[in-house]
Amino acid sequence: MSPDFSGGAPEFAAEPEPLPLLPVLGHEIPLYRTDDLAPARWLARRKAGKTIGASQVAAVMQRNPYSTPIQVATVVKGLADVEFGPEEMLSIEIGKACEGQIRRIAAVSLKVPILRPGQSLARYITTWPQVLRHPTVPCFTCNLDGVVFLDNLRMPLECKWTSWRNRHAWRALAETGDIVPAIGTSVFAYYMQVQAQLAVTGLSKGILIGIVGEDAANRMLLNVLLDRQGDDTFDPKPFDVYQVTIERDEAMIADMERVIPKFHKRFIVGDELPPVTDPVKDMEALRAAYRAPSEPGIQHLPELDILCQHYLGILAKLKIGEARRDQRKAEIMRSLTLHSADAVTTGGHTISYKKRVDGVPVFRVREAKRMNEEGP
Repeated sequence: MSPDFSGGAPEFAAEPEPLPLLPVLGHEIPLYRTDDLAPARWLARRKAGKTIGASQVAAVMQRNPYSTPIQVATVVKGLADVEFGPEEMLSIEIGKACEGQIRRIAAVSLKVPILRPGQSLARYITTWPQVLRHPTVPCFTCNLDGVVFLDNLRMPLECKWTSWRNRHAWRALAETGDIVPAIGTSVFAYYMQVQAQLAVTGLSKGILIGIVGEDAANRMLLNVLLDRQGDDTFDPKPFDVYQVTIERDEAMIADMERVIPKFHKRFIVGDELPPVTDPVKDMEALRAAYRAPSEPGIQHLPELDILCQHYLGILAKLKIGEARRDQRKAEIMRSLTLHSADAVTTGGHTISYKKRVDGVPVFRVREAKRMNEEGP
């Protein structure tokens, strides 16, 4: 069966313009194009495919601090609409809005132009409005922010905006190529996303561009507004921009090609959901995915009996612990009241009951280098 390039034209276009031809890229196994799809139809097409995208691989492999396997599964299965929480979604929307700005920065950094219609250049950056599929793992796909063509070398381009909190990981990766300091941060998830793109396309290198910090994002968003008036300049400050060339990691790609089809078969095509890895995020995803039965009734699920015992046992211990904590706190507070003291040392501990800037007194107990803090 020949690949589907049509993607579906917008409803209002009676005679759509012919789609521009894209250069050959890696395996070149496209699923569909996106430049003739409205955002809603693109999202519908993506959900209908029920595939694992490159941006979801880190979460599937439990390496994304902001997303979990359950969140990915509920979205790909069509049970939930949003994979990330409100704060993460805001960051994603900022990144989408600033993508063109980041691509221009990449073009300047790499000393190559952005390809315009009708141009024919050996060295350039171009957008890549095409969803690509892995040649041997059909459920594994990617959609690239762009592609850098440097003579005979083709590299996927991934553009990111990220918080200043990850600056140390960006700097280590950009200056030394060491990915270890990034483990546990979103930067490692971005690194895995590029590796996933290399797996799908078969290419040997990729480029990751990061705009780091809220200040830089605000200035880029202002430029997005100025673009409507023809002004597309953005003058990055030192350490606003980190550019990383990522070499293909065959061991990591082999893990992806082993894990993704198993995850897809068991948790996307199958009736199961992944194990809980983050109680807060997973509870939010499960609430969003939950559907009440059409005919309410009691089902018998004996396999939940042990979990229920544990749950109720923990609740009971928490209540006992809270009661004991409150008892000790009241006894300490009784002594402070008797002595009219707002600060006490005991030898191994310090106790204070002082007002904050807002005038609310706070009870604190410190032990050695560890601090235990409670509210008023």
